[in-house]
Amino acid sequence: MSENRLADYLEHIRQAATDARSFVEGINKSEFLVDTHGYFDINLDVVWDTVQTALPKLLEQLHNID
Repeated sequence: MSENRLADYLEHIRQAATDARSFVEGINKSEFLVDTHGYFDINLDVVWDTVQTALPKLLEQLHNID
C-alpha cells in the first residue's frame, strides 16, 4: 500500500469515527436505545460501548500516527 493511500484510509477511518461520535453527542444511552428506527438486528449496547469507549481511543491513536 502506498503511503498516499494509507493517509487516505486513515482519514476515512478518522472521519467515520468522528461522525459516529457526533451522532450520539448530547444524548445518553437510554435515549440512544429508544431511537431504534433503522437499526433492526444491530446490538445497540455494543454500538453504544464502541462509540463511547473504543472510538475515542482509536481517534487518539490515529492522531498520534500523523
